[in-house]
Amino acid sequence: MKKKHQWLFVLITLLAISFFYIEHHFKSPEKAPFFNEKLDAANLSFKAMKIIKQEMITKDIPRDSINDPNSTYLVGTKFSQITTKQVPLSDVLTSLNPNFAAGFVTLFKKLKLKTGDIVSINTSGSFPGFNISLLSACEVLGIIPIITTDLSSASYGANHPEFTYLDMETLLREKDVFHNITAAASIGGEKDNGEGISPEGREFLFSVIKRNNVQLINTGTLAGNIDERFKTYADFAAARKGRINAFIEVGGTITGFGQSIPDSLLKSGINLYPETQFLSNYGLLHRMVEQRIPIILLSNIQTLAKSLGISTFHVPQPKPGEDPLFQEEKYSVKLAVLFLVLLLGLLFAYLKIEIILRKK
Repeated sequence: MKKKHQWLFVLITLLAISFFYIEHHFKSPEKAPFFNEKLDAANLSFKAMKIIKQEMITKDIPRDSINDPNSTYLVGTKFSQITTKQVPLSDVLTSLNPNFAAGFVTLFKKLKLKTGDIVSINTSGSFPGFNISLLSACEVLGIIPIITTDLSSASYGANHPEFTYLDMETLLREKDVFHNITAAASIGGEKDNGEGISPEGREFLFSVIKRNNVQLINTGTLAGNIDERFKTYADFAAARKGRINAFIEVGGTITGFGQSIPDSLLKSGINLYPETQFLSNYGLLHRMVEQRIPIILLSNIQTLAKSLGISTFHVPQPKPGEDPLFQEEKYSVKLAVLFLVLLLGLLFAYLKIEIILRKK
């Protein structure tokens, strides 16, 4: 009888393990938090990119079928008169996933941003996909962006002179897709003064800023251009009797970091008040830390995509709603309750047998 009694205990243990594996196997996918907002933002980003694609086709701007296998028409050339540096093609391709807009909704929600909050964005023409997804997330959540842009571009970005990033923004505002676009822009390049760009390229960038009716940032020094950006943000917030609730740095610009090499101590994603001694003392990031403004750094694109549950470069490109961040797997509560009742029943029977045997 004693051996049978011991085998009952072993049976209960094995059943408990089996129940655990069954429960794990029958996890079911459910909509992730803020599903509707995420999907709306991704759909808006997809719509915006489609409008730009059609405009590129209308303007007869050629597409490189090898470098742009998903036919987005948002992949630029390796070199052009407004190209300043080289970045991996894979980063540009990954950044064109419209589901990044949903990822940015996730980041905004983590910072508890709400309708009417103001965020400052410092960007360039290097990652138009990121910029479009950012504006889409802001539009859907009712967040108000104040944007400064370095108009030049890295390789494969918005570096077609016929249709620069500012031209894209203007088109999307005319199409009533976005209501807030770049407020002030510089021509970019090293030191944010056009260094590394040909004289013809610099003049062209000045003309693009003018034709898009955007305020020019051109103080003559990097420090001055950084000051002008910060003033643009502060004046915008003051005019609305608000404050900057978050600062978003896209790609790691010279004006964001105030030096040529982005500091590796800042991680891609949300950074809450990093130590200022690790940052250049005149870059925008340093200014924001001093003001105790949360930072979202959009760099290390492959790592960022994985952390947000977004596919890295993929052919065909995922459609809005198709990436993992839209769902999360949850355990079945009904199964868990059933297994708990069964195990408690068996344990109760085991204890009853134990008591009976001890009385004997």
